[in-house]
Amino acid sequence: MLAGASGIDLVLLVIAADEGVMPQTREHFEICRLLGLKRGIIVLTKKDLVDEEMLELARQDAAELVAGSFLQEAPVIAFSSVKREGTEELKEALIEQCSKLVSRNEDAAALLPIDRSFSVKGFGAVATGTLSSGKISDTDELELLPVGKKVRIRGLQTHGRTVSSIKAGQRAAVNLAGIDHSEIERGMILCQPGVLRPTQIIDAEIEVLASAKKPLRSRQRVRLHIGTAEILAHVVVICENSEIEPGNSGFVQFRLESPTMCVSGQHFILRSYSPPNTIAGGVVMVPLAAKHRRRDLAQAAGFASAIKSTNGDLASLISVFAGASGTLGITANYIQEQTGCLPAKLSEAFAGLIQKGEIIRAGERYIASREFEGLKQRFIEAVSAYHLREPLAEGIPRGMLRDAVSRFLPNEIFASVIAALES
Repeated sequence: MLAGASGIDLVLLVIAADEGVMPQTREHFEICRLLGLKRGIIVLTKKDLVDEEMLELARQDAAELVAGSFLQEAPVIAFSSVKREGTEELKEALIEQCSKLVSRNEDAAALLPIDRSFSVKGFGAVATGTLSSGKISDTDELELLPVGKKVRIRGLQTHGRTVSSIKAGQRAAVNLAGIDHSEIERGMILCQPGVLRPTQIIDAEIEVLASAKKPLRSRQRVRLHIGTAEILAHVVVICENSEIEPGNSGFVQFRLESPTMCVSGQHFILRSYSPPNTIAGGVVMVPLAAKHRRRDLAQAAGFASAIKSTNGDLASLISVFAGASGTLGITANYIQEQTGCLPAKLSEAFAGLIQKGEIIRAGERYIASREFEGLKQRFIEAVSAYHLREPLAEGIPRGMLRDAVSRFLPNEIFASVIAALES
């Protein structure tokens, strides 16, 4: 169920009226909630097997399950597949809910998490999945990650129909040239070349289910379900007591046993290693994170909290990443790898931040304005200190000035600070 859950836009929560809410119903509902779904319909099946009193009890059972969730105001439809009762009502509800769905992001890079691959005689390798963002056409070249192999699309189908292009949210069967289907595995991703980079360290916000039998602890081995991939990982809880109690939320770092691909804002599900029960879910904050040491946990929690506060706004994300990078600055490619955004959208966001004075461009790098001003002051202080020591010298050598401030300062930023001071 989890392999295809990331492609869901609308959930049909089916509850048998003669049995009520079952343990599997609760688990599937929690998975849909943790994946960030916004719309759905509740269907009470086997209406013909119960009387009105039992049907009302099933309604109350369902209402108790979804109270306070995205399904609290969802339509509840009693249905009988034997007598075909409720068919028209269900159709109308589906049409209404589908009309209210928000379109997926077609401006982002094309990302297709693969859930299946096979070979068709005369055509070769075919990979299937739900396009999570962007658009693809039958003439595109894509990259298969995490192996980094370039492949070319030979043909596209959606629901058995041959098409020339597919947009975000649609199912896709992609006929690929230049690769054998045995090289394609569930959990891999097809994406535009050069957009994403495989990662094995992820920072995330997580909610531990109230039904979990024990807290989520640091060094615990878990199963991370993201996109169509299932990856074994170890948890580092980003707080002093190194655990998150059932029913609570917090920030964690996952250290994966194999590489995967993800973007900031992507939802995931967490299951225990053995037995594989659903225990938590959450949202990726930093896909390409640095390994945190214990003494850095407070700073890491602050950074993750700042990422969360952006609510996915691209300009705000850039501002937070730029501020956290200090004097090293960031590049547009780095933000692209973290977010999956296309260059045109990134350029627009960077330009807006430059116009507001929040960041400064230094060659191909961008640095927070406060960091840039701080560097200018440190340069002035370094020059003054040098002239106090060497009053007869004409000026401080550039190499010495750089070492006095920071020997790791990127060339573009060093040159920009010098140019700003000279002007």
